[in-house]
Amino acid sequence: MRVGRAVGIVLLSVVDAFVPTAVVTGLVFVFVTEPFVSVDRPVVVTALVATLVFAVTIGFGLASAVFRDRPFPVTRAVKRVADWWPLRVWP
Repeated sequence: MRVGRAVGIVLLSVVDAFVPTAVVTGLVFVFVTEPFVSVDRPVVVTALVATLVFAVTIGFGLASAVFRDRPFPVTRAVKRVADWWPLRVWP
């Protein structure tokens, strides 16, 4: 694998990992700031979960790129759902 392709895969994998990280971070923050949930430091818990999700997603994406030569699993999954979704809002 050439250096330019490797750098491109790493950069695009980072962008690909931001989507699930943002979604999970938002959900965790909403959950831990509920009045019925007793968390002393909700921002710290949210940051730890975001770091874990980002690390797992970037690791899975890079492993997918190296071993199967099919990078960006989140982007491919979103495209598959968008193609399957019956209520299309785009042509």
